[in-house]
Amino acid sequence: MLVRFALAQLLSRNEHHRFEHLCTALARQRITPNIVAGTGPVSSGGDQGRDFETFIGYVPGRVRDLGTRLGIERDDTIVFCCTLGRTDLAGKIRRDIARAVSLGSAVDAVVYFAEPDIPTATRHQLIQEAEDLHHVRLEILDGQTLTGLLCDRDTFWIAVEFLDIPAYLAPPSAGPQWYAESHARWLSRAAQATTVGDLIELTGCLRFATFTEAVRSDVPTWLSRMSPLLDSQDQIIRRRARYEIAVATWRGLGDLRPADDLVRLTLTDAVGSESAEELDSAELLATYARGAWMYAATDLTAVELEEFGHGLERQIASLALAATDRDRACQLYALLGRARLRVDLHRLVTDEFARGQVPPPPPMSSTEWDELLARQITEPRFILPVHDPGGALDAWSEAVRLADQAPRFPVESFAMTVAWHAASVEEDPRWPTVRTQLDSMVAAAAGNLAVAELARTRSSSLLTRRKPFAALAELHEARSAMLSGRDHRAGAQAMLDAAAIYQELGLLYAAKYYALAAGAVAAMEREEPEPLVVDSLLLAARCDFLAGNWLSFIAILPLAADAHTDLRIAADEPILWDDTVEIARSLATVAAVVDEAGDPDLTQWIYERLPVDQGDEAHLDFSQLATAIPDGGLIDRVASELGQAPFADGGRHRLMTFTTREVQWRIRTRNTYDDVRAAERLAAVIQIIVAALGEDDLVLATVTMDVDVRTERPAPATQQGLGRHLKDRGRAEDGALLWRATLTRDLGPHSVEFKAAIAEVTSVAGALCVTASLLPQASIEDILSRIGAEGALARAVMPHIRYDRAYAVLPRDSFAAAKRRSTTPLATTGFGDVLTSTYLSPRITRGPVFTDESPEERTARRYPLLTRSLEVTLPRLLEDGRIREVAAELRDDGWKDWHVLMALFSQVLNYRLAKRGQDGNDPALMERIARWEPEDPADLQIDVSAVTAQSLRDHLTVSYFATANGYGLDPGGLRAHEVLGVLETRYDYWTLDADHEDPFAPMH
Repeated sequence: MLVRFALAQLLSRNEHHRFEHLCTALARQRITPNIVAGTGPVSSGGDQGRDFETFIGYVPGRVRDLGTRLGIERDDTIVFCCTLGRTDLAGKIRRDIARAVSLGSAVDAVVYFAEPDIPTATRHQLIQEAEDLHHVRLEILDGQTLTGLLCDRDTFWIAVEFLDIPAYLAPPSAGPQWYAESHARWLSRAAQATTVGDLIELTGCLRFATFTEAVRSDVPTWLSRMSPLLDSQDQIIRRRARYEIAVATWRGLGDLRPADDLVRLTLTDAVGSESAEELDSAELLATYARGAWMYAATDLTAVELEEFGHGLERQIASLALAATDRDRACQLYALLGRARLRVDLHRLVTDEFARGQVPPPPPMSSTEWDELLARQITEPRFILPVHDPGGALDAWSEAVRLADQAPRFPVESFAMTVAWHAASVEEDPRWPTVRTQLDSMVAAAAGNLAVAELARTRSSSLLTRRKPFAALAELHEARSAMLSGRDHRAGAQAMLDAAAIYQELGLLYAAKYYALAAGAVAAMEREEPEPLVVDSLLLAARCDFLAGNWLSFIAILPLAADAHTDLRIAADEPILWDDTVEIARSLATVAAVVDEAGDPDLTQWIYERLPVDQGDEAHLDFSQLATAIPDGGLIDRVASELGQAPFADGGRHRLMTFTTREVQWRIRTRNTYDDVRAAERLAAVIQIIVAALGEDDLVLATVTMDVDVRTERPAPATQQGLGRHLKDRGRAEDGALLWRATLTRDLGPHSVEFKAAIAEVTSVAGALCVTASLLPQASIEDILSRIGAEGALARAVMPHIRYDRAYAVLPRDSFAAAKRRSTTPLATTGFGDVLTSTYLSPRITRGPVFTDESPEERTARRYPLLTRSLEVTLPRLLEDGRIREVAAELRDDGWKDWHVLMALFSQVLNYRLAKRGQDGNDPALMERIARWEPEDPADLQIDVSAVTAQSLRDHLTVSYFATANGYGLDPGGLRAHEVLGVLETRYDYWTLDADHEDPFAPMH
């Protein structure tokens, strides 16, 4: 696309001669070298219609591959014509052919180069007319054809020389044969490199050696062969040689120092350049240099690299503002966005960043580099500061705005660049609009699968910035688009990526759902088995192990082992696979725990179901596993490390426990195949919704949710509804909120309608997730509406297959319900807290307020309001004097004076309501209180002896709800201590205070 764009720019810059030179070079490279150029400008007719023509007579073999395909023979005389013109193009071609054949020697063939694209019907008509009228063969190479030819490896140097295409965009090498031939030729060649052709060939060899371990030792050789080009009289050759040598020195040798001066020269020249291509290459080289600085692999200083960065940004911005051509403007604005997202070395220096703390990555192939990036994504060491995310989005927004009027601008590659930097701009409120516009343009140009790749790339970017919830949303969109495009493997891979994130977050039931769904999708509509099925089963098994569901882990393991044996290359060497090694370690832990438990029946049952060594080396040897784990106290240690009891899925009733934010979950059901699938379905969807709500603050109280799951046969649609499926059953003895969820039982592939089943479990899970929230109902609805916008939540909870159907990979017989019911968990069941990611830890930041006052402002206002509302009672208490002792005692307990006044106000109010027998339903009194009117001396007065430290403690508890209401919160059915927990951790309840006079000072 960039080559096509550059071709189109030749006309706008009136570079007719450059186009002629390009066509001449292409003809010599691919048709015949026997060419002499005509004279006179292309558009003036001075060349008499023959822009260039062949010598008569050939040396055998001088007709090259494209010439042969065009039907040109060795004795033919060929005339070449070229044009950039678009007005009456067909007429111009006819006129040029007539002139070419009317002058000089006879012509056998005319090859016509035209920058505009020519419709097939027009091309065929012109060819036929040339044959009928002039008895010559006509071949037309239009813009699209020229683009394809110029993108071939052996002709790309022409695009580099005549179109200013960056050399680093050269096509990848075809394979080792061409490399071996080039290597032999350059080793035996005495002449130094001098031409653009030399540059392009050496660039290909140098890059291949840099990124291919087997020949990386050749890098110094290629660097020496390219070095003479640094002294070329041609500025373009000299500049591109600098770039290639610098990049290869860093990426191929791991040390930029030998090329530091080349970097300086390249960036110095670029700061004053008007070439977008030169600025593009310079910006990329500057990025490499900043990386080398962080790894302490260059002597370039942070100061000079920052100056270069600012200089490049200023130059690009200036050129972008001045650009009158929309395509060029888009190209420059796209580049400006990248430049503004450069790493801020000044901030790193200020923050005392330790250069070289981590050794630089060794020279590696592109694949190895991607794998390194993937490892850094899962465990990033730090987040690098960038210069101007807002300015970058300004530039990209402008490029998007102009793109509709820039037909040659490569929107797909631009969108991919933006996707890789999504994490840097994702928090900008303009980002969703820019993202949507880019996706729409790419969808129109390349289809939904291209949009899916953008979403997956954005997900990777977001993970590098530790934004797993946003990354999940992108993966869900990518998977949905891929499956809509019938790319089941890519969709399954996106599911596995999502499953891995869920596992890292500690959302093990969501991870298991996505892993099993990935396997089911990967196996769809494929004639050959898909190896991703192995990955899915092993990940699902790992999730069961981590959740303490070891009976489920053992049940699924034979399926995973068989799939590994059948579908993976080198299956007989399981140590080569990270997931099989991890599963072997998990299995070793199970073996050792069972051995310590001393349960021979359980040991035998497990042994019978494992892929034990029976002559097949791909299977694991269970008999040797127990010795891998040290003896003594293992059961307690494992329970502590998992936060779950080993064999937690045993017992007559299945209990699933986990923690998300402030909520501990207990989901219980009968330990049967159908009921367990339904309960795990609910657990998975709860966890998916929690992740979808990941960045939203629900202001949750610390509670335990106890959900009893029952199943029923599918009911008619008229009987559906949340009230039918979820019942509030009050509180348990330990204070847990009790619920009963009734879910539809899965009776087979088509027993329930897909969307109805998903809607049922989503409505139940969603209602449970917000039960402990103190947000006002309108705010909850806004959040749920936002996370559900454009089907986002539906995509998350609907990974292409219902949970029960994905689970069905484990047959009912393999579930072994009887053994599960007879097996007792080996420790006290926990809530998996230790495996819950810090991303889902209870919130401790200041909570939102839904009134016009901040907590500080409200606290300051409490003193005058409360003293006015107690202006009769407080003097009476002070006159008695005992209130000062009570206040002192409470102050010693950490109370602020406003706590004492609030509790006193609550006690007085309750006293008066009780005496009036109103139970809080005195409208006139409540209206006075709402207006904070002064206390009426005629009101009933409380006995001063009734005001004690304990009475105030009791009445402060009652005031928690009023305090929460004052922030616009809605405690709903929560208990006082649960509300206080929120006020303490989120609203600084015990530390907030304001300047005030001592309300309990002695009266004068």
